[in-house]
Amino acid sequence: MISRWSILPIGVVAFGLVIGARSTMTAQEAKEAKKEQAVPKPEEAAAPEEVPQLRALPSTNCCLSQLHKRARGQRTVRFGAPYTCDTGSTSRGLTQYQFTLVSEGAPCDQGNVIPNGSLLRASGQTFRRADGLAVFSGEFQIVAPGGGTVLFTGTMEVMDRIGTHHAPFGAEACNQQSHLEGCLVGRGAAALPNHQLRALIVASDVNLPTGTQPAPIPLASIDGVLAKCP
Repeated sequence: MISRWSILPIGVVAFGLVIGARSTMTAQEAKEAKKEQAVPKPEEAAAPEEVPQLRALPSTNCCLSQLHKRARGQRTVRFGAPYTCDTGSTSRGLTQYQFTLVSEGAPCDQGNVIPNGSLLRASGQTFRRADGLAVFSGEFQIVAPGGGTVLFTGTMEVMDRIGTHHAPFGAEACNQQSHLEGCLVGRGAAALPNHQLRALIVASDVNLPTGTQPAPIPLASIDGVLAKCP
């Protein structure tokens, strides 16, 4: 008579033998297994809190309007002690911006999504090299007049002593003094849930603060696109 085990594939028989041989665990193995269970695996460790990221415009039928605002305001920077870099002495400081926004009118400011008197506030960090090259990186809010409803939130980046309208595009120097340029990428808050904002900011005759007092930004321009996406 042929045994039922004789017709099983060799791999299955071998697997069964291994399982049977390992059905009992030694005291040392049990101790090691307990240790392994106590140590969290890398994928089980608590992930760091993620900073909310702004997404690209959705693949849907967004409607566009142009934005053209005049901005006046100031910025405050609390620089710490300089530190050494191979590109020159550099310092870092907590930074606050505040602007009051006013429409520049037709044809380039379309609609009234951001009404006159709205406030643009930003906070973050500025990194400044000793020769004036600097970059600010932070988060912003655009708030309705009177400091009430939040209209937009997002990220704002500003660079000092950078000129983009240099030859052959214009007469600026590539390291234009007393000049800043930057960008805002934002999305509508609860009051404007389907809106997104992409804009550039530029200002001349401006300098970073040298002490604790705010440095004025007497005139800046914010130009960009508002997208309303279903």
